Amino acid sequence: MAPATAADALQKSSTVFRGRVVAIYRSFFDRVGITNTAGYRVQFEITKQWKGARSKSTVVITRLTGEACGFPFEENKEYLVYVVTEPKDIQTGICTGTKNIGESEQEMKQPDGLLESRSE
Repeated sequence: MAPATAADALQKSSTVFRGRVVAIYRSFFDRVGITNTAGYRVQFEITKQWKGARSKSTVVITRLTGEACGFPFEENKEYLVYVVTEPKDIQTGICTGTKNIGESEQEMKQPDGLLESRSE
């Protein structure tokens, strides 16, 4: 289940950013049939980052459907992405609070205020 508020999502996430999807692909081992994780790697160009190690791009893992908390990312579209670190991978999906930009304009203003209040 997705976090109730932006503050909850920010607290639970290891990385939070706004980014454009550059590519979506499956791992080499999934493609050749050695594994079948049903996970997709989503490569982002980061346009704004609120939390996590600073970077211009990153790759996160998700499923492309809602089962198991995946997210239906599309190439060349922008998203507000909340990432959690799992033992093997960094993952995102509907259960972390990730949203497309059209649904998150107001929410994107909140991390700035939340992070500023922590540093005071």
